[in-house]
Amino acid sequence: MFMTPTQPLSTTGREYAKEIKEAWQEALDSILEVCRILVEAKDTLEAADYNTLINVHLPFSRRTAERLIRIGVDKRLTAKKHRKVLPPHWGSLYELTQLDDDSFDESVDKGEIFADMERKDVTSLVQLKKEEREDNNKSRSSGRSSASMTHTVAESDATGRQRVASVYSDKEMANWQLVELEKALQAVCDKHHVKAEIAKSTSDHRADREARKQLAAEVDVWLEKRKKSYNKGIDENELSLLRDVLYQHENEKAFLNTNEDGSFDDNDIRNPDNPYFGWSKGEIYNYCREHNILTQYSNFESIDFEAFIESLVLAHCKGNPKQREQVHRTLVRRSKSPKKRNAKLAQKALARLIV
Repeated sequence: MFMTPTQPLSTTGREYAKEIKEAWQEALDSILEVCRILVEAKDTLEAADYNTLINVHLPFSRRTAERLIRIGVDKRLTAKKHRKVLPPHWGSLYELTQLDDDSFDESVDKGEIFADMERKDVTSLVQLKKEEREDNNKSRSSGRSSASMTHTVAESDATGRQRVASVYSDKEMANWQLVELEKALQAVCDKHHVKAEIAKSTSDHRADREARKQLAAEVDVWLEKRKKSYNKGIDENELSLLRDVLYQHENEKAFLNTNEDGSFDDNDIRNPDNPYFGWSKGEIYNYCREHNILTQYSNFESIDFEAFIESLVLAHCKGNPKQREQVHRTLVRRSKSPKKRNAKLAQKALARLIV
């Protein structure tokens, strides 16, 4: 965990910080160098010679050697651009080799992989990504619809038409959902030369407005209470500094203007006196999550997903029909997230909406 920067370090303090960072980096470099040498030895030596090397002459077991080789051939772990976010422990690095490329890249971007993460954190991350991948595969194999199919006896109405199918929803559908359903049904009906009829909503609009107003008041209270936990002990100068640093990272380090003498602005991430000098984007976002620091970049969605979902519920309650449709679509999409917690929060929010 990073300590909250309150003021620039002294010259001696910066020297210690530099030495510690270099030693920390050297630990990772040493591991990766051992991995590189092992890979080279395996590619160069005859099989018998190589087996003798790893079975007799190394200070670790054959199993460890095989895992180090797995690290050494993983281009993601040996890439220089990832050095600052990798933990300097060979066991943790081996765990990271089990991530597929998409999961690895996503985890780096979101700050889920960081230099001081422990082995248990890596194991949990790998397991989570594995479960998400399995859930995605199941969703693709089962198709979009999870509705069951039942069969009824065809009935005729007064005009002689036969009812051959019925579609039921366990809750009232929003107008945009009905429109999408109608389009999908129409495509099927055109193919089979039959007709579909969509039942329109008969809800009490006045009652709906009152219900939304009451829900909005409840969510407002919840969000105000939640906001009290943000930016505690953080002054405006600190927030301004974080905004500038995050802006630079989000805009591919669009640096601030240099001073006339060529020196960097105090808030410029290139300035060695900047307390966030050398931090990756993932490290800074992780720092904001740990300390509940809210800015226009480290917003609800990036540091507090539950509050982000609640803010969507509030926007739905207070919005006009078009805005409510947009929020509803967003929550429907979020409810299908491969991240189980996020999907569950969105599903609960959907159940509370008055559509």
